[in-house]
Amino acid sequence: MHLIRLSLPLLVAALAAAPAHAVDYRLQDISGDGRFQVATAINNLGQVTGGSAAGGFFYSAGTGLLRLDDRPPAGAPAGAPLNAWGVDLNDAGQVVGHWQDGGVGRGFLYTVADGMQDLGAAGRLPSDISERGLVVGLAAPGPEGRSRSFYGNLDAGFYEYGTGAQIVSVVGSVDFGALVIVNREAPELGENRTRAGWMFEGGSDLPLPPGTPGTYALDNAIDSTVVGYLQVTDEVHRAFAYLQAGGLIDFDAVFPHATRTSFATAVNERGQVIGGGEWADGTAFNFLYDLGSRSFVDLATALDPLTSAGWSALQLNELNDLGQIVGTGLFQGQSRAFLLSPMAPVPEPAASLMLALGALAVGAAARARGPSVT
Repeated sequence: MHLIRLSLPLLVAALAAAPAHAVDYRLQDISGDGRFQVATAINNLGQVTGGSAAGGFFYSAGTGLLRLDDRPPAGAPAGAPLNAWGVDLNDAGQVVGHWQDGGVGRGFLYTVADGMQDLGAAGRLPSDISERGLVVGLAAPGPEGRSRSFYGNLDAGFYEYGTGAQIVSVVGSVDFGALVIVNREAPELGENRTRAGWMFEGGSDLPLPPGTPGTYALDNAIDSTVVGYLQVTDEVHRAFAYLQAGGLIDFDAVFPHATRTSFATAVNERGQVIGGGEWADGTAFNFLYDLGSRSFVDLATALDPLTSAGWSALQLNELNDLGQIVGTGLFQGQSRAFLLSPMAPVPEPAASLMLALGALAVGAAARARGPSVT
């Protein structure tokens, strides 16, 4: 038998050069046979919320699919469609979202125990709820006509504030509301341009290099990592991540091929980012990127079984800290909400190195002992 001996420096180099491998996923159709089309958020218990033209939903393995408006907020018009939509949820199973009251948008908090509870003011539209129950979102314009942000909860009340800029959307918060991540209009960059930044009774843009195009944030982590896209033109976007300690990451520099457009949709607390876009040839792609190891995974291979089963136009919307992903896709001509669960954990790069070094040490020890005699 011939043995291939790999010296330690060569082994380390080989591991560093090896491409990252995607984990296989198990798909669950959580659309209720097509009734619910978009899954927007997932918590670390695998509970999911989202919505569609049919209304909002809550899903868990224990409850199955529940319609949010089966238990409408007090005072909601009887028999009228509420057009409820779940936007976010935390690990306590608290869902925030919005509903329509006579054509006026309002916010709600939902739990399985209490149903929907109105957030108390017209035009108060939540976008995020923290693990401590802090709700942030976009409020109705103030007297000066500019959109405002709000934060708070049903127990302590809600507070609205402006920043002097026209706020386009509110993304999320760091607990206690110390920082609220928003997108503001940026007319200094041109028409239809925005800047992402941290806002709280004032504000500041993300500190980006001069010449950076417009930025639009889509998600954040509690360490203030922000992900979204750079607005190169109205049609061309480039996925980005901003790290407090590492600055701006333009994903065009890490993708293996040139892109036509791309975006980073979500980031979890482990620093894993999901997103998608189109390669330069127009082929759609989805990706997973690890901010810690700086490793890129094209999810095409991992999602092949889904496309072979008839799914198409897959859009990844959110992921939890366990790597479960929710999104929307087409199946049998219908948009459907889905849940992807990893079938096996992906070893961290450091763990892979240690396993390889362990195998090398075992082999070296065996060679030192020499052949066994029976």
